[in-house]
Amino acid sequence: MSNDNVQHPSHYTHGKYETIDVIEDITSGYDDGFTAHCVGTAVKYLYRAPHKHESPLEDLRKAAKYVEFAINRETKRAEENGKGTV
Repeated sequence: MSNDNVQHPSHYTHGKYETIDVIEDITSGYDDGFTAHCVGTAVKYLYRAPHKHESPLEDLRKAAKYVEFAINRETKRAEENGKGTV
């Protein structure tokens, strides 16, 4: 299969599962769209980190930032619902 950077980019299809399928499965459990987006984006960066660039550091940092966004969102939601933080 030739590399198709739109339909099936090699840095998202290198493993057993295509990244988009993993993201869909993981994010299906979130009831907040923004949190789901952040988690999905973090998964995307983690999945491609060792495959897209010479060093994985940039993508690992991006993934960490999106996890931080998700944590902040869920912390805020918990506080607004009187559930405090964990």
